[in-house]
Amino acid sequence: MAARTIIEIPVNTSAEDTLVWKLSNNCSFKTSIAWNIIRQRQDVPIFGWIWLSFIIPTISIFLWHLLHDKLAIDTRLQQKGIHLASRCMCLNMKNLLHISSLLALMQMRNSTPYATLGHIRTVVPILIFWHIWEARNNAKYWDKKFFASKIIHRIIQHLHNIYAVGKMGYKHWKSNLQFAKHLGLTVPRPTPKIAIAVTWLRPTDKLWKLNTDGATCDSLCSNAGGILHDQNGNAVFAFTHFLGAMNSIEAEIEAVLSGLQHC
Repeated sequence: MAARTIIEIPVNTSAEDTLVWKLSNNCSFKTSIAWNIIRQRQDVPIFGWIWLSFIIPTISIFLWHLLHDKLAIDTRLQQKGIHLASRCMCLNMKNLLHISSLLALMQMRNSTPYATLGHIRTVVPILIFWHIWEARNNAKYWDKKFFASKIIHRIIQHLHNIYAVGKMGYKHWKSNLQFAKHLGLTVPRPTPKIAIAVTWLRPTDKLWKLNTDGATCDSLCSNAGGILHDQNGNAVFAFTHFLGAMNSIEAEIEAVLSGLQHC
């Protein structure tokens, strides 16, 4: 049966043979897709918490350097053999920030089960370190005085700006609504979700019903599947296919197409 199916596939003998990359949605080989398939991702959760849509890349890159102990400050340059007269306004700024940043992010992340990605308990430490660093640079290069009260004010203003553009909702403030209220922010609670039962209805007499579904993960690994029932609700056949790289809409269409072809 399988051999006959293969033989019956129409072949255009006048066309030249072409290499087909099955894992690409347009059948063309892509090194980016191949790399994503073979590479081994290292799970470093703490670094994923600093890349947020409402945190500008400048701050995220600063935190990345901070967590890797790669900030270009006087003591760091001296370790590289470049001797400079230090004008740092804070003693041991490098060690203090590097160690405390790791501890703060880890402790705040584990302080509540609601501290998911982008939660206020993980955002606040990020803003604290950034505005301390910003104040340190202003003091060193622009001779501006270093005031803790000014840093606190800028952190609060930063949170207000993020909230004003709608980037932080209830899930980001969960279990910390009193803190939001203290900052002068009113975070509305979400509307409770209502579960709705969906009943599968078998087809009418002399009709069959095909149900299909297509799904994708990061546009690199897509699959399709489906099942066909007769008028009595009995399963006639079911199928699953690996589709390769495509988006969710393409996966849904491929699932319907495969189901119809099987019919």
